[in-house]
Amino acid sequence: MLIYALDDEESALYYLESAIREAMPQAEVRTFERSKALLQAFEEQPADVVFSDIEMPGLSGINLAKAIMEIRERTNIVFVTGYENYALEALNLFASGYLLKPVTAEKVRQAIENLRYEVGRVCDISLVTFGNFDVFFRGVPVTFRSPKSKELLAYLVDRNGATVTRQEAAAALFEDDYSRAVQANLSRIATRMTEDLEAAGIHGLVTVENGYRVNLAGVACDLADYLAGSTCCKYTGEYMEQYSWGEYRKAGLLTTV
Repeated sequence: MLIYALDDEESALYYLESAIREAMPQAEVRTFERSKALLQAFEEQPADVVFSDIEMPGLSGINLAKAIMEIRERTNIVFVTGYENYALEALNLFASGYLLKPVTAEKVRQAIENLRYEVGRVCDISLVTFGNFDVFFRGVPVTFRSPKSKELLAYLVDRNGATVTRQEAAAALFEDDYSRAVQANLSRIATRMTEDLEAAGIHGLVTVENGYRVNLAGVACDLADYLAGSTCCKYTGEYMEQYSWGEYRKAGLLTTV
């Protein structure tokens, strides 16, 4: 999902961007301080959602919305303002939302969940691999009791849906001989991983049969989208930075940057 955020006040734009990123960590967010700059960017690449202040120098948020709709009529525009008196005019423009400042992540989540026009998938589960590895459920980070449980999931995501044998997983996590002690430890780690995911509300993400496999269907994952050729996932050279084994994938990704 591509989101544009506009506010001519630097501090207000900072808080708006932070709220959007917290609510939608899998989205690509671009910020603008001038309406005309956003409009020019929209002409080149229309966004799925535009969060816009209303009182702007030059081209107002209302007039910006009219210009955007001339380019692509079915565009989700969410107005962000400190005043209530624009609500009726916003509704007459068929806006997708109207948020009063200060904007919070919860307000953004509600706006995204109630968009007027359908956009690309809005997923409950987000797997972020570019940079440090993290897991989000409905915008909330998932907490793992054991760092190794999180690392096991990260390794499965790195394999992009392929089945990983227990021996392969143990080699990545421990770099030891596949002893009985290592096997028992891996089993405990996998159990904790599943329990932590389920405690967060995530069910069925990992299957355990002859090995381990992450099910990426219906899940937002920057790595999977990037490998599939999506232009919305920008890779800048950082991947699974907390795990040494991530260097193997990183080397391959770097050749495509």
